[in-house]
Amino acid sequence: MAWTDPNASERWHSLDQDPAYAGKDLPGTHELTSYSPAGNGPKDEVYRVTASLSFIARTLFIIAEDKHFEDLTGEDALTIGVGDFAAGSDIRLLQDFDAAYPSLAKEAFGDKYDQVYGGNAKWLRAAQKATIKKDGSYRNDHGAIVNGWFRRGVGQLLADRRLYGVQLRTWRKDKVESSLGAFQGFGFKLQFSLAAMCGMANSMGPGGMKALVQKSLGQVKGKSGQEKEIAAMRLAVAGYASSGASFNADNGDKRVKAAQENAAATVAAIFDGGKRPGDPEHRALRMQFDGDLGDFQLEEGEQAPKSDGATPPSPLPDRPLGDRNNRKWKRHKPEERKADTAPQPAPKADPPPPAQDPKEFLPDTGSAQPATVVEGGFDKIKVQLAPGGTDKPQRPTRSTQLVWGGYDPSTPWGMLAALIEKSGGAVQYTYLHAADLVRKRNQPFQPKDEESKNEEAKDGG
Repeated sequence: MAWTDPNASERWHSLDQDPAYAGKDLPGTHELTSYSPAGNGPKDEVYRVTASLSFIARTLFIIAEDKHFEDLTGEDALTIGVGDFAAGSDIRLLQDFDAAYPSLAKEAFGDKYDQVYGGNAKWLRAAQKATIKKDGSYRNDHGAIVNGWFRRGVGQLLADRRLYGVQLRTWRKDKVESSLGAFQGFGFKLQFSLAAMCGMANSMGPGGMKALVQKSLGQVKGKSGQEKEIAAMRLAVAGYASSGASFNADNGDKRVKAAQENAAATVAAIFDGGKRPGDPEHRALRMQFDGDLGDFQLEEGEQAPKSDGATPPSPLPDRPLGDRNNRKWKRHKPEERKADTAPQPAPKADPPPPAQDPKEFLPDTGSAQPATVVEGGFDKIKVQLAPGGTDKPQRPTRSTQLVWGGYDPSTPWGMLAALIEKSGGAVQYTYLHAADLVRKRNQPFQPKDEESKNEEAKDGG
């Protein structure tokens, strides 16, 4: 039975459309075709599975800022999945899908299954090798992705929620556990160091990451222990932040200069406290890694099988479709952002809230309860905390309370997440809206009429 793409309406380009730059000998850095779904639908899936707030979940949340499970583009010939698997790791992920649930891979590729997987994916490897340029990088929109049947097969596997756990298992082994081994080998101790190494490994591969950190360590003189680790990671992060496609010559001098300035600002924000160099470094920089990577929050049927070659669970419902015009953009389609940058009319200010009687705001007896106070566990009141970012706030659920200011370990969210993780993933907390405090400051309670004042004066006399 032919597969019907449930997310066709969200994709930047239809899976049936050929790559736009397949016929160009040397596509530029940003000349590639994205078949990824756009909008908040696929991103909400990443938010959901990283809600465990474990170390590995928080790390993926940061790294996957512009990635999700269904990513499918012609970048570097083929880039897929939540870890932007490419340059060989894309083939490894497809092989992991086949190893875990062979029947799903056979269903996706049909009579082309043997062509894709035969001889240790010989055809795939040859197609990828043919895209390599003189500088060792890969031609965008070339290789296996030029075949419509291949795009549809890969799209079917990426959209299948039963393979979420396999994607995360591959990412954990390829990017995180390899980084943890290097982290321990260097004698490092800090959470930030391990998280940064995972990010580097995700982009430049475990070998590239290890070589960069090793080189940085060799450049540090006169320091030892934790201070040496921080100094080495500063050099490594600076080197990593100044590399990648944004610095390619075909971007033009203006773009490259902006990328260099942004990289320098990023390093300063992490290690010097941002734009005010006199500020202390971020406190989260010195948080120790406790040795526990943790896990993701997957639903039943999404977990990777305990042994490969298993019979897959029953099909899971397709994820909910999102708003394709939601601001959770993919970087692969910059021209689509123009409408989003147009000047918008200023919103009308809300009328000020009415003054509130202190007797309603705070109870005057031990047994009284203000109407705004609600207590209960998560099983009764579905309230949870989540990072709010720095752009337009997006709640994973209607009852989620967002912590504003970004996702970095040194932000309010990062510090809260660390405390929540230490307590086992759930905490008791009191939520007081800032508007209540502002209202009490700006509009102190006043008696409603003079008669009330006179009555109170008489009672006092």
